[in-house]
Amino acid sequence: MGELCLRIRCREMIQAALPQGQEQDIPAPVISARRQWQDHLSSPLPRITETNGLERAMKRWISLLAITAIFAGCGETPSKKPVAQTSAAPAQAPQTKAPAKTYDELLSLAEEQVKARKLNNAVKILTQAIAQEPNRADAYVRRAAICSEANLLTQAIADMSSAIKTAPQNAKFLNTRGYFLLLSKQYGRAESDFSDAIGLDLEYAQPYNNRGLVWVAQGKYEQAIKDFDNALKAKPDYLDAHNNRGFALLQLDRAEEAVAAFSKVLELDPKYINALTNRARAHLKLNHPVNAIADYTTVIGLVPDAPQHYSARAEAYLADGNQAAATRDLEHVDWLNTLSDLNIRIIRTPRDADVWASRGEHLLLENRFAEAEKSFQNALALVPGHLPALNGRARLSLENGDYKAAVADCTEVLQHEFRYETLSVRGDAQFALGNYGDAIADYEAARRFDERVVDAYRKRAAQLREKGDEALAKADENFAAGLEKRLTDAVAIDKSAPREMVIEQASFETPAPQAAKPAPEMK
Repeated sequence: MGELCLRIRCREMIQAALPQGQEQDIPAPVISARRQWQDHLSSPLPRITETNGLERAMKRWISLLAITAIFAGCGETPSKKPVAQTSAAPAQAPQTKAPAKTYDELLSLAEEQVKARKLNNAVKILTQAIAQEPNRADAYVRRAAICSEANLLTQAIADMSSAIKTAPQNAKFLNTRGYFLLLSKQYGRAESDFSDAIGLDLEYAQPYNNRGLVWVAQGKYEQAIKDFDNALKAKPDYLDAHNNRGFALLQLDRAEEAVAAFSKVLELDPKYINALTNRARAHLKLNHPVNAIADYTTVIGLVPDAPQHYSARAEAYLADGNQAAATRDLEHVDWLNTLSDLNIRIIRTPRDADVWASRGEHLLLENRFAEAEKSFQNALALVPGHLPALNGRARLSLENGDYKAAVADCTEVLQHEFRYETLSVRGDAQFALGNYGDAIADYEAARRFDERVVDAYRKRAAQLREKGDEALAKADENFAAGLEKRLTDAVAIDKSAPREMVIEQASFETPAPQAAKPAPEMK
């Protein structure tokens, strides 16, 4: 199903609803069908490196925990609580009270609190303003914006109702309350508010578009198209109305017309996500999978970590007969879902070094080196000497060409714990540094025998020959030739076998793994 655009900007609605002179910098977010409460803490976790969208997600999660308490005052006016009297209170010198702030000063102070993301304080200050002048609309409208941002729609509706009482002929107030009612699925009341707003201002585009959304929600697509058309007559470049009109056309199986509507949106804004995904769906209905793939690829470039777009593109690939590409996209969906699970675990336990290290290892699978490095840094900041993080950082250093750092981290890990993988990584770093003897020692200890090991023996043979040690050079060359033949024969037997494999050799004794040393006590 296509994406219906509830992409009305609440900031625009609130700004429009305020009197002249009060419309600047109103702190209201974009409200969408998939509402997301976004918040920011005043300071990050100590010693934790920010990691792309994860840090924002952590802030949002923490804010949600307190959201009910923060917005308990929305839609209400404060009541005075009795103060308990004590008979033995010590006498105090009279204090000079600061002059009470005016209504406009309270609005400005609330605005500062919103900008600082101190929304609890902003709600309290706006409530004071409302108590001071209950017949002025501004504070109600601003408090409604904060409540709607927190998805507290009942309180937001109550505040807009109070604002409407102060100005019953204000079309913008009615449109804003109608929008909150629409989000609350109170379609009858929402339609009434939008119709009243249209009656007050026939050139006001938003209530036409919003009333069209009411009809769409009830499956009345023909009626919806009429309202979207009216919105576009009032405002020809209204992106949301173009997109919503295309959505309604798509539901009526008028796919070619829908493509034209979505294309009009993208002429005006090439990065409009809903129009791209909707046009892709319309292309699929028209059996144009290549065009759908192109649109989904554009979306993925704009939103690279949204698994639903990879799933949708996989569907388009299948329609085009490209099973391999569909499989890759679906595998990436699994990778993204695992990353999401790790992010959630970090949000819940941000001081768990093991989870940070696991996240870094997972990011390495997709070569997202910068993010992986931050995850390893966070693990090591929490637990210095954390072995999985050191091991992961060594792999990252190897990928980045910092071979000495890779050797150092691997050596530190191996001082505490025997790991085949760590020996193999250190062997590759030693190989890159030209230390072929050390590389071979690590490969043998790791029981690793593959083409890289063959190359290491041959390169060491060349070094030995340069030093005049022909016998040892010949021995290395013979061993390399024998190992290469075994690898070739093994692949010939099973063509699906990987080139890296463990093959026991009779020409030397593989050292037994040493007992793992205990890790140092973490304080």
